[in-house]
Amino acid sequence: EALLKLNTPESLYQIFTANQLPASDQFGDWWRLLCPECESWCQTSVHTSLPLCTPGQFKLLTNHRGSKKCAATASKKQ
Repeated sequence: EALLKLNTPESLYQIFTANQLPASDQFGDWWRLLCPECESWCQTSVHTSLPLCTPGQFKLLTNHRGSKKCAATASKKQ
């Protein structure tokens, strides 16, 4: 919970490595991560031929979680 509030690439990577942040390669050529707030799949900049293995790969999810779109979608789901 505390790591989610931080919303940094490093904190999201720690959540991912603890198997608490779903990832999928079923949407095409890029990994997608499930946003814990709005439950939307967020595309990364990492090709599925590469593993998700560094905190920097979670930057786009960090940006998404700070967006108005994510906040609006999350508030509709509550």
